[in-house]
Amino acid sequence: MPPVSVAGGWTNNSSGTLVAGTACAPNTCFDYTPGTTTAVTDTVLFQDSAGVTNSDSTTINVDGAILGNTGNSLTWTPTSFDVQHTFTINNTGNIASGLLSSTSGAATGDTTYFNVDLDNCNTDNLASGGGDTCDIQVTFLGATGGGGAPTNGTKTLNFGLTGATNGAFTFALSADLSGAIINQTAGSGTFGSSALDLNSVFTFQNGGDAASGDLSLNLTGADASYFSLTTDGCDPVSLATTQTCNVTVNFLAETGNSGSVTNGAKSATLTVQGATGGLRTVALTGNRDGAILNEVNGTNPNFGSGSVQVTRTFRIQNDGNASSGALGVTFTGAGPEWQVDSDTCNTNTLNPAQNCDITISYRGDLAATGTYPATLTVDGATAGFQQISITGATP
Repeated sequence: MPPVSVAGGWTNNSSGTLVAGTACAPNTCFDYTPGTTTAVTDTVLFQDSAGVTNSDSTTINVDGAILGNTGNSLTWTPTSFDVQHTFTINNTGNIASGLLSSTSGAATGDTTYFNVDLDNCNTDNLASGGGDTCDIQVTFLGATGGGGAPTNGTKTLNFGLTGATNGAFTFALSADLSGAIINQTAGSGTFGSSALDLNSVFTFQNGGDAASGDLSLNLTGADASYFSLTTDGCDPVSLATTQTCNVTVNFLAETGNSGSVTNGAKSATLTVQGATGGLRTVALTGNRDGAILNEVNGTNPNFGSGSVQVTRTFRIQNDGNASSGALGVTFTGAGPEWQVDSDTCNTNTLNPAQNCDITISYRGDLAATGTYPATLTVDGATAGFQQISITGATP
């Protein structure tokens, strides 16, 4: 007799043919894999060497946990961005799953293109009936995967979920990385230690299979005020495949943070993102170290409005950790409205904690009606910078 053929959810588990005059017990010949927990009737077909078919039917009541996903699809829409999917697992069977065991931590496939952000299914016990759920969140790293050097193409990840009592689910994840890929091909975000403003020219290239759409560049982070972008040839520019653009990134060790710099490590993040695809983040770091020139009298730079002479003294102090070098003082506002009465700062060198004074008068008694702005700048030859905008008015 040829091998037994079966139908439905039955699997032929016999090892060969039935010799005439022999028999096998059904429970050693067949396995049944349920897809439901209701009573199931299936037919087993037996065919002899003459082609005569005999059949028998059996009814089996199935008990067990059945795990399924009611969340996002296991397949991502084609993208070149980082996109998160949430898989919500439930148990539509008629018994609890027992403690679940997840292999998400030992997944196989393109592991550098996926990140398991959350797995609260592992060690959970899902009750029957479908109402009890747990979540697993996975991000496809379309923009930042591949160890920071993503490539176009289909990426996969595989892992499983098994109940201690019953039930199993296989996660066969798939994503097509399609679109622009923004690569950094030149420039360094590590500026080192300095008390002076530094810059680095960055080059970005589209290494993907489609245009990026208009690029946008943004600086973020607690110390973003210590960095700036100039000579920006990237924002807003759409990069076709293989095209490049340049931007200059500045570490403002001397003039950053609106002129109120402090010594110490500074960091920020530069983000370059295409409107239709592609994203690149660059870590920026620098260490501000050296002289710091501050005005410490708290002198009001607004001399007010009046027809009389008003005199004020600005005290410049080195609050840094090194000498300033010889100071240079520039005052833009010389004329009948303004006069520098005294200056102990110009050409002087300030060591840490030392100070000097500059006294300035607004000659409202000599000025015609109007408002008169001026700028006081103190710049150390080695390090340190302070610029004060002042105003005076005559009614």
